[in-house]
Formats: sequence, C-alpha cells, structure tokens
Amino acid sequence: MNGGWDAWTPTAAFYDTRDSLSFLFAILGLNPFFLLVFLSGLASAAHFRQQTPAIILLLGLSYNTLLNVFLKRFFRSPRPLHPAKGSFDFGVPSAHGMPSDHAQFMFFFVTWLMRRAALTGVPMSLGMRAFLIFSALAVSYGRVYNSHHYPSQVVVGALIGVANAYLCTTPIGEAVLRQVAVAVTPMRDFFTEWVRFVV
Repeated sequence: MNGGWDAWTPTAAFYDTRDSLSFLFAILGLNPFFLLVFLSGLASAAHFRQQTPAIILLLGLSYNTLLNVFLKRFFRSPRPLHPAKGSFDFGVPSAHGMPSDHAQFMFFFVTWLMRRAALTGVPMSLGMRAFLIFSALAVSYGRVYNSHHYPSQVVVGALIGVANAYLCTTPIGEAVLRQVAVAVTPMRDFFTEWVRFVV
C-alpha cells in the first residue's frame, strides 16, 4: 500500500481456486482465530465457572504468540515463494516463517487442554484426543500445503507450542499466569460491563 498505510492481514486465507483441498486447508487455517473469539467469550462471560481458566489459557496463548513474534525476528527465516505472489497485494503478517505461528498456536492449545485434563482428573475421551491432535496436524499440514511455510518451520512451531504448553501447566507457570489473570480481571470487567445491559 502507498504512503504510511499497511494492511493488517492475519486472517488472510489464500488458496488455489482449482484445488478443493487447498480451500479446505485455508479454512482450517482460520481455526486459531475462531478459537480466540470463542475463548474470549468464555473469559468474559459473567458467572461462567470456567472464566478464570479461560483467561489463563488466553494469557498462555498470548505469551506463546509473543514468543513466536520474537523468534520470527530472531531467526529471520524466509517463507517459501508463494505461487500467488505478484497476482495481487499478497499481505502476510510477517515475511518470516520460522516458527509457524499456526502450528505453534494449535499445538499449544491441544497440549494445554490435554495437560489440564490430566492434571485435574477431568476425563478426556480417546475420540476427543484424536480430534484435537488431528486438528493441530491438519492446520499445520495445510500451512505447508498452501505454501505458507516450509515443513521445518511447521515442525519447529509445533515443538515450541508443546514445550510452552508444558511450561504453562507446571505449578510455577500456572501460578504466574493466575497472578496475571488476577491483575487483568478489573480491565476485563471494565471492557465487558456493557454485557449486563443486553437484556
């Protein structure tokens, strides 16, 4: 774009119109955004008993994303040359692809859920585990399939996501996130006060 303008494009879903699998992977690539919207709703829902855990998970995902931004700037690993480059203003959130944010996000989310279920004794069916793992793998594979990342960038993102989720579900990690959750609760309450007028 011209001048000092730029586009915020984290939800850009590029796909090959001749390939239905490419379209499916583009839609699956939006999963992190759908999850964030849903989690934000849970974290701000009045009288929802899992409100604090939802805030803690959001904070963990925020930490995970900030680490991803730092690592992309540190590694400065280029993305693959995308087939759509030059066809239109190809906006991507970052020119750097290492590590894959989508893989890191999805594997953090899945690992966090499984760890919390195990630590709290909440039963998680084999079918749910398979669904969660399949979702993370599908989103990650789609990033390679649609030429957004090299396989190594996706693998590194997945490993970092798993490691971060383990870190955030240790007693120390949870204690830190819980303290931050307590600190941001007044801000959350202020920004969601309008909800009580929806009658």
